[in-house]
Amino acid sequence: MSSQPSVRQNLAQMSLDVLTDKMAEMGNSNIQTCQAEFLRRQTRAIEDTANYTRRNARYMLWSVIVLAVSSVVTAVVALLHC
Repeated sequence: MSSQPSVRQNLAQMSLDVLTDKMAEMGNSNIQTCQAEFLRRQTRAIEDTANYTRRNARYMLWSVIVLAVSSVVTAVVALLHC
């Protein structure tokens, strides 16, 4: 196994702006490598967004459940005091 990082690993260390500039400067020989790294980053961002959305939806669900329980308790207490 080689101790030197691969081309893809070197690209992974670059900021998105630098990577985009490098894609613009490169010829066809390395463009696939840059596009692959760009796609990897895009995929990771999509996965992170999906995880955040899932977590946010769970919090919203629990908020609605707590609100419903609170409303029922309030209605019961109001009926008992009439």
